Amino acid sequence: MLSVQKAEITLSFTDRMRLFIHLLICQYCRLFDKQIKMIDTILSTWNTNKKLTNDQKTALQAIIDKELN
Repeated sequence: MLSVQKAEITLSFTDRMRLFIHLLICQYCRLFDKQIKMIDTILSTWNTNKKLTNDQKTALQAIIDKELN
């Protein structure tokens, strides 16, 4: 998935051209590419300093353990 890789790393010139040409042709991948950009923008501006308390961590771990067993 070049669209996902593009958000994480710098693509080579060849990969950028391959993605560009594919996005010209494929409407579904164009939509996916827009969604990836939107999610990346939202997450980059979403900054929180909230942290879980030890009780909350213990409760979450109990839920995870229950679901895994």
